[in-house]
Amino acid sequence: MQSPTKVLLIGASKSEVKVYTSYLQAILQSDFHRQYEILVPPSREQGVEWWRSHRPDVVLLDLIDRTGIHVLESLHEGIKRQLPLPVIVLIQAHQESLAEQALKLGAMDYLVKEHLTGLALRKTVAAVLLHRSLVKQAIEQKVEPEPKPDPELSQPPIAQYAQQAQSLIASCSASSELCAGSHSHLSLDLRDQQHLNAILKQQLAAIECAKDGIAILKEDTYVYLNQSHLEMFGYDSPEQLLGKSWRSLYSEAELDRFKRDIFPILIRDRAWQGEAIAKRSDGSSFDEGLSLTVTDDGLLICVCRDISAQKQAERACHASQQLLQGILDTVPIAVFWKDQRLKYQGINNYSATIIGLNSAEELIGVGDDQLPWNPATLAQIQEEDRQVLRSGEAVLRCELEYGLVDGSTIWLETNKIPLKDAHGRTFGILGTAQEITRRKQAEATLKKQAESEHLALMIAERIRQSLNLQTIFDVACNEIRAVLQADRVGIFQFYPQTDIRRWLLRGRIGDSALFFCPQSSYS
Repeated sequence: MQSPTKVLLIGASKSEVKVYTSYLQAILQSDFHRQYEILVPPSREQGVEWWRSHRPDVVLLDLIDRTGIHVLESLHEGIKRQLPLPVIVLIQAHQESLAEQALKLGAMDYLVKEHLTGLALRKTVAAVLLHRSLVKQAIEQKVEPEPKPDPELSQPPIAQYAQQAQSLIASCSASSELCAGSHSHLSLDLRDQQHLNAILKQQLAAIECAKDGIAILKEDTYVYLNQSHLEMFGYDSPEQLLGKSWRSLYSEAELDRFKRDIFPILIRDRAWQGEAIAKRSDGSSFDEGLSLTVTDDGLLICVCRDISAQKQAERACHASQQLLQGILDTVPIAVFWKDQRLKYQGINNYSATIIGLNSAEELIGVGDDQLPWNPATLAQIQEEDRQVLRSGEAVLRCELEYGLVDGSTIWLETNKIPLKDAHGRTFGILGTAQEITRRKQAEATLKKQAESEHLALMIAERIRQSLNLQTIFDVACNEIRAVLQADRVGIFQFYPQTDIRRWLLRGRIGDSALFFCPQSSYS
């Protein structure tokens, strides 16, 4: 009875182990009619020990971070140098750099956990098992190579596809580096065409499983396309594109951009990476992430990816930002946010208007020490901001008079709220400010009116309480002098027949006063 195939899971969580186990047990057993033994060590460190003691046939290694790279390096110890490392690394989205390092260290493939399916896991594990089996057979049947290669090897299609596959593996992105370095220590029997064909087919099968579209062109025409490339552009079979120009997949405007902007860089650097607008077979277009590489033998390696969803999300995010900025610029209130260095990172137009700047862009990256506040106001603003950062608590409805360097002042009502991350750490300040100068002026006017009315009421009340004319005049003059802060207050009774100008010229106005306070004589 055939011994079970051992699959070692290192670094996976409990929930992930259940998923991987279900994929392996259900899908792989139904396809290959063999038993699978799933090995799950308690920790990463013990995973390395289990690798040495249990001798698994294939390893699923969850990289998570660079500690996974260290585990991969440890797995190398004790393995025969001729054999490829039967490791499939599992990464999160946007961790392609870790996957690339793992492939360079000898891992045979990688899978993105967010996009993992049972079918993808089946194909990848099957390819690793098959490849390792073929290499092991080749080593067991090891024969020194002839001085000259087998003439059949130089005949198409084997030589052509071998060269293309090696160029593809060396030149493409990490997603197509499935078998790099796995044959560097082999001494194969070059006359054993069957084994060589099997290994080459396995490599091409692995490339076919890549999620990115991969194509090879010679003199502007396709000589190879994988299934993902065909599906991405809406074609059913390779024959629809093989031998045809790539130009049919792009509009005239995009072809002009290739000629003007892309080809000069590709010729100079022999590589280019960026974005393009591609065209499907039905005429619809999509956003394409594109990587082009020219090999030493003149082949053009094309790796492409449909990034329509990503670009749509970017456009939606940009539209949302524009809408938010439009709303902020419309409201009649200043809105701003600062970082921990108290530099403005965002602001609306009303904020610039308050302090007399032409545009909000002038404030981005600027601190209050570069704005036209006078020293006292600057110190006041900075202390208030630091208080919010230190305490992590909001300061609301604070009314203060702000002085500008030109001597003018404005009244502002401010609210400042701490900005916090998911861990509760304060990383900035969100603030609003509303100019209330007119309101404060109106309040001052109303206050004076209220004081005047209060004075009139007091005088009237005192008058009602006294029938003595001298007392009435005394109360009235004293109260009025206190409010007006005057030196002298007098109450006069004039007669139309009297020429007041004569009194003023003679300086005898005090003599005609019914009451004068303080008492003074004029000569």
